[in-house]
Amino acid sequence: MKPKNGLILYLIALCFTALCLFIQVLPINTAEHFQRILALSPNQVIKLTSVFFIFYSILQIPGGIIFDRFGIKIILPAALLLTTIGSTLYMLSTNPYMLVISRILTGVGTSTAYITGIFLAVKEFPRSKSTLFISLVEAASTVSPIVAANFFNNMLIHFGWYAANSGVILFSLILFILAIVFLRRYDAATIHKKDFHQVFSSFISIFKNRAAVLIFCHTFFVWSIMMSFAGFWLKNYMINMHHFSVQRSLNLMVVYWISFSLGGIIIGFLIKELKQCKTYIVLLSLIGFLNFATLSIPALFNYPSLLLIAVLGGIYTASVMINFTIIAHIINHKQVGTAIAINNTFLVLGGMFGQIGFGEILGHTKHSLISVSSNIEFHYYNALLMYPFLSLITLLLSIVILVQLSQIDGTAKANSDLF
Repeated sequence: MKPKNGLILYLIALCFTALCLFIQVLPINTAEHFQRILALSPNQVIKLTSVFFIFYSILQIPGGIIFDRFGIKIILPAALLLTTIGSTLYMLSTNPYMLVISRILTGVGTSTAYITGIFLAVKEFPRSKSTLFISLVEAASTVSPIVAANFFNNMLIHFGWYAANSGVILFSLILFILAIVFLRRYDAATIHKKDFHQVFSSFISIFKNRAAVLIFCHTFFVWSIMMSFAGFWLKNYMINMHHFSVQRSLNLMVVYWISFSLGGIIIGFLIKELKQCKTYIVLLSLIGFLNFATLSIPALFNYPSLLLIAVLGGIYTASVMINFTIIAHIINHKQVGTAIAINNTFLVLGGMFGQIGFGEILGHTKHSLISVSSNIEFHYYNALLMYPFLSLITLLLSIVILVQLSQIDGTAKANSDLF
């Protein structure tokens, strides 16, 4: 692949990643439409649309294996085509079966979007810049929730259902055409063909790497906080707990995602080697724990405090970008695609765990776990308490990761000529 083609494909991957997360959070703005035309409850719509995550999750690892064996020449156009078809069916859905099929197709199609961006970030650019290019992939995904929460909602209001969704379909189709054009000169020399025994052995060897497993777990818990709070429950929490308006609540969500994006880009500029990764992952995990512990203090329930918490929460979440960079350092370059996919699987499952966990606590607690004043909505407060607990786990994991990386730092440097 020529360098300029690699850069163009990376830019296509950035756009595909943005489209992927946009489609993930799209039900926030489209649920009412399906409640009305399908006569379903909000909970029923969520259950139908969440089938997206099932297929998105289970295809992460197979997608990574395909990347390591075939590169992106086959998988990227196929993924974009499925996403286009699925988005079209989503727009045209007039019964629950069409809705489920559309979400399955988009789940399958977008399952490789994020991996594509990270794969190209670590394969096409120098290792010293991998964190920066990974952070740009995250930045692309950050734009999507903002668009879904504001721009797409305005499109629905002013232009209607079909116009708003047609824009999504057109964007996906354009990416598909561009991918076909710029993948013609794909360099087959970058392919690492393996039989099934080698694939299985490669998979097992990744899980035998203690540092890698710890990274996967850290990613899981960090993203469980991100997607359950900023990715879904934040708006309802602010409205019910603090009686904020919908717009004010959405503004906090936007601040959270922008802080995540900008924090990641700044960290990407700063990090050049594995030693810096070790320092920043512990620092960000400490910030996260202190931040969410502060969030549980009722005396600080005011808008300026919540704004600061949103900023620090976003910066804390940028540690997932460091995790992908560490993987690029400690995993053999022939296994990077698979390792990235495994980490992304843990990321997605963490998001599902966080969203479901918050909802379960919210719906099943009958009294406050901690004594608080009567004007505090204790159901939401109880659910909120899971964030200090989860962030403490990430802090402890980051310390163990620091120890593990210190032990293998020499090995990683010895393998640097592989990249």
